[in-house]
Amino acid sequence: MAMAAAITVLAVGCESPASPGQAVATPGENETPGPPVVGLESFADPATFDTPVALRAPAGDDAWYVVGKNGKVWRYDGSQSTEIIDISDEVQTQAEQGLYDFVVSPDGTRAYIHFTGSEKPYGDAHVREYEWTGSNVEGEGREVLVVPDPYPHHNGGQLQFGPDDMLYIGIGDGGTKTLTQESDNGDPHGYGQSTDELLGNVLRIDPRPSGDREYTIPDDNPFVGKDGRDEIWSYGLRNPWRLSFDRKTGDLWVPDVGHRFWEEINFQRAKSSGGQNYGWSRFEGPSPYKGDPPNEHVPPVYAYPHRGGPCAIIGGHVYRGNDIPSLVGSYIFGDFCTGELQAIRMRGGTFASHQFLGVKIENLTAFAEDRDGELFVVSITKGIQRVVPRDPN
Repeated sequence: MAMAAAITVLAVGCESPASPGQAVATPGENETPGPPVVGLESFADPATFDTPVALRAPAGDDAWYVVGKNGKVWRYDGSQSTEIIDISDEVQTQAEQGLYDFVVSPDGTRAYIHFTGSEKPYGDAHVREYEWTGSNVEGEGREVLVVPDPYPHHNGGQLQFGPDDMLYIGIGDGGTKTLTQESDNGDPHGYGQSTDELLGNVLRIDPRPSGDREYTIPDDNPFVGKDGRDEIWSYGLRNPWRLSFDRKTGDLWVPDVGHRFWEEINFQRAKSSGGQNYGWSRFEGPSPYKGDPPNEHVPPVYAYPHRGGPCAIIGGHVYRGNDIPSLVGSYIFGDFCTGELQAIRMRGGTFASHQFLGVKIENLTAFAEDRDGELFVVSITKGIQRVVPRDPN
């Protein structure tokens, strides 16, 4: 296990990524995996689902729900799959576009999906609501939110109900026309630092209609009555992929896919009043990127470089299951390119340690929790795998 002593903590100064008294933890130069902590056990064959990108286990149902990038959601009972949503004719799937997520409301009456629409040329971000029967959707659905998106990249895509029963939505900065145009690849429109736009943010809404809106703005959102869009909860993000709440503490974890050099993990304590600026595109991870440091910048709690092969962080969950006691309380995450599963641990709201878990899975796209807090991973090419304890012998 690579503990805190093996971590390089960047000091704070005029060129640092943090406010005075803060720091960002990064891997040590010689940090390597220790003995394997976990293994992977097949749960669903990759041929069962087309381009799986998310997996859900809503309360009140013994089945899983698998989200396919190409526009379908399946109900899966562990042996048989049934298609319950097919919007493939409404979804653009070029580049990073597609259907991203599916979630059921806490009261079990509604279901929501997040996808890239068919608008030309690149499609907007859509959040749609359906009536939920407990195992299927009913009706044609209702558009809750549509966010114009200028390009086919950096779409975010997460939907997550918080402990407050509000719907949190991760949306990226919109990206660029093509990833090969380096001149405009770094948030060319400055959406990450703009609170006048809904791109590059975590949004927080009550998805039920109010007045002339298809959703309700919570009165305690940080920009209500101030400059900035009322829907914004936090901002300064490039491509937040798979944010999650700790089911025990309510803390919010917001991983952000990096640009040229860094992948980062942002952390927000439970009962936060929101409004955090995570720095993009003034910062990428712990490093200045474009422009002056923003006021009241909240740096990531952990960042790792692209050196050696990593390319895109895949956010996971704080482990709260029973099968792997040594990982209880650790935030588990991975990387799309290396496939390495990793964990970090916080203590008192600050970074304490990092470790590699000794297992890899190619084309990792998501993590999932079952109803008992046990973890699963989703891979486009390897299907769905259960994370299990590894016998050190």
